[in-house]
Amino acid sequence: MAIPAIETSNAEFRELCTIEEWVSAFPVLQEFRQELKLDELLEKRSLLQESGYRLLALLLEGRVVAIAGVVINPHILRGSDLRVNDLATLSTERSKGYGRYLIERVRDFAKSCSCSRILLYSQHPNTDAHRFYEQKASFRRYGIEFVSEIG
Repeated sequence: MAIPAIETSNAEFRELCTIEEWVSAFPVLQEFRQELKLDELLEKRSLLQESGYRLLALLLEGRVVAIAGVVINPHILRGSDLRVNDLATLSTERSKGYGRYLIERVRDFAKSCSCSRILLYSQHPNTDAHRFYEQKASFRRYGIEFVSEIG
C-alpha cells in the first residue's frame, strides 16, 4: 500500500516517553477514551511502560495529531505480534491521510521489532473505524475476542 501523500517535512513519527510527551498526547487519547482523566493517565504511565506499553505518535509541527499505543506479545508459534491497544487521530485532523501514515509507520516499527503480525482490537459499534481498518489500512477481520470481567 502506498504511503498517503502528506507533507512529511513537518511530520515526525516517534515514541513518546516522558511525562510531558504523554501530556501532549492526552487530547488525542481522550478522543476515544472520553472517561480518561489526565491524572489517571499519568498515574498509570509507569506501570504501562514497565509492562511493555509504548506510546507511538505522529506529530505535525511538534503537535501530536495521532497516536498508537502498542505492546509486543511473544507468540508460541509465530514469533511476536504487535498488539495495538489504542489508536486515534484528532477529530479535526481526520480524512487527511494521517491515520494511514501512522499505520504505515507502526508497520515499520513492528518489522523493526521482528513482529510477524499486527493485532488490532476495536469495539463493535465503531463502524467508521472498522471501515478505515479494512479499506484503507489493509487489516482483515480475524477471530473473535472474549472478555471475562474480574471483580
